[in-house]
Amino acid sequence: MIHNRRIFSQRRLHAATIASLSLVGASIFALLVAWWTQHIRGVVPCELCFIERWPWRVALAAGLIGLFLPGLSVMTIALGLFALLVSVLLSVLHSGVEFGLWPSPFPSCHAPVLSIGSITQRLASMPMQAAKPCDAPTFLFDWLPISMTTLGGVFAFIVMLFIIYPLNRRR
Repeated sequence: MIHNRRIFSQRRLHAATIASLSLVGASIFALLVAWWTQHIRGVVPCELCFIERWPWRVALAAGLIGLFLPGLSVMTIALGLFALLVSVLLSVLHSGVEFGLWPSPFPSCHAPVLSIGSITQRLASMPMQAAKPCDAPTFLFDWLPISMTTLGGVFAFIVMLFIIYPLNRRR
């Protein structure tokens, strides 16, 4: 007996498909918020902010690969979860810099050191673009005194839990 398989049948989605969809949706949302903040609101991101976007790009790619190549879904979900963990850890690092608990590991997050010399030499040693210091938090909403860095880390942690719970429940 041959069964017709319909793409949009009423059967439940597998946990791996839900996890891949979650990775894709959460990554697109996080990257759109970062884009909106930078290009629409005009907030200049610091170097750590730029680095914090990379785990979301990796999670997006992992989710898309998991959707289109279901045979690789276990590896892609593991990669996506690892990317989310890196996002949480980068958020902790950046939040610590914002709270003054430790200095930023990147030299571009500090004010430029101008050597003693003529004005021409000082101007030549300055960076081409103004950079936002990493210890200056960016607030998404005026009424919420939590920086975007902290919100991004909390969001990544919640997405991790949302993905891990159905996978453990399925066993």
